Amino acid sequence: MNSLIQAAEIWRPDSGLNLLEFGAGLYGNAVELGAISRDMCFGRAEGLPGRAWDEAHPILLTDLQGSYFRRAAAAKRAGLTCAAAIPMYFDDKLAAVLVLFFGGEQREEGAVELWRNDPRVTPDMTLVEGHYGRSAGLLLADAREAYLPRGSGLPGLAWQREASVFMAGVSHSPKFLRAESAAAAGIRHGLALPCAVPAIITTC
Repeated sequence: MNSLIQAAEIWRPDSGLNLLEFGAGLYGNAVELGAISRDMCFGRAEGLPGRAWDEAHPILLTDLQGSYFRRAAAAKRAGLTCAAAIPMYFDDKLAAVLVLFFGGEQREEGAVELWRNDPRVTPDMTLVEGHYGRSAGLLLADAREAYLPRGSGLPGLAWQREASVFMAGVSHSPKFLRAESAAAAGIRHGLALPCAVPAIITTC
């Protein structure tokens, strides 16, 4: 089985809160991407880490090519096609931005999704974006149609508890509303992380 997450990195704000500087990274086979990243920094709204910092919520960028992602060429050579940036706050101050990288859909098994509640549109939680590995098409189709009240489904449970929720055996759990689709995709376990940011809670 090929892991969904191919690389990960952490960006930390400098002492003046003007730039994001490289904190740490684990790049696996993406050696060139790692070498480039260690010498980089990002201003607010610059690149994927800077955009997540500026917008103050998680971002799932499903196509790194032809976007504001600054390291697109190196990512392409490493077979990385998608990335998620998650800003992390402590006492309403940015502590770090976590970036996770994913490869081509045919190389991976699993899925990553970004859900949120926008009370201006609905009291429920809806899908913002997702990246799906092979055989996970039904999971995407079901997610697009889903409206999750607080406490419903894996994202709704994390929203309700304001804490991370790990669910084993999602393919046969009554609490996971897309169990049949998960079984078809070979997905056995799920993890929901509530991403607390200033004034809002977004689940990714």
